[in-house]
Amino acid sequence: MVVDAAATCVLVALLAVLRLRRTPPESREQRPTWWKQVAEAPVLLASDVVVRAAMASLAVAIVFTAIFTVAEVFYVRDTLGATPLLFGVVTTAFVIGRLVTSSWIAGRIPPGRQAETLVFAGLLMGLGLAGAGLSHSLAGATIGFAAAGAANSLQVSAISVLISTHVPAEVKGRAFAAMGSFNSAATVLGTILGAPAVAAAGPAGALVLAGAGTFAATTLATPVLLRRKRGPQDTTHSSSGVDLEKQPRRAHEWPSKAEPIGAKQRPSS
Repeated sequence: MVVDAAATCVLVALLAVLRLRRTPPESREQRPTWWKQVAEAPVLLASDVVVRAAMASLAVAIVFTAIFTVAEVFYVRDTLGATPLLFGVVTTAFVIGRLVTSSWIAGRIPPGRQAETLVFAGLLMGLGLAGAGLSHSLAGATIGFAAAGAANSLQVSAISVLISTHVPAEVKGRAFAAMGSFNSAATVLGTILGAPAVAAAGPAGALVLAGAGTFAATTLATPVLLRRKRGPQDTTHSSSGVDLEKQPRRAHEWPSKAEPIGAKQRPSS
């Protein structure tokens, strides 16, 4: 800690002495205010119903999931009576599940299936944590924690791709920063609630609570996450009863690739 503090002081002193500063390029366009730049990404994310539901459900799920980090130690060591060696094996299952999934599964999921993936991951996380708490066995805890780790990897991948495909390139950095802030706040809140949850329900009960809350938060958001956006051109039947899906389309009637929310439309020629 002393070394880190000294290194930081040296870095600050060098910056002050050398007066390192980036000069922004000259532009005639007026830059938006600091607050507008900060609020732009959250407002943009909240304007899309699927992204809004995804981030809200994930944040609530994280609050419950974070209880797992508190209950895990007491459950494996005290309730199950694991030795230090078995404790390391059981608790590593979460990391192994996350590592395997991120290496061989998460990257293979198409971008258009990320909403479904987020729902599946949330339900899997809930079942894994609740199952670990209900099993009262080292084998059940290992399987449940591994499932939770796999679900966590899918959640991270799905929400990242969802945001990346729904915001323009110039706002992606701030959008991911906003997502990180929401998730970090949810993690801190869940960790704080973990202690009273373990004290009130016991380690096993706290794991069941974490799983049930995660499962419920995901279930409530599922109808919004899985619903198909429909517009006037999406109706399959016209007012006269003609099946539009069976009618030939002219070239200009075929739908084009959707642009991210907030992207500027090109003027038609």
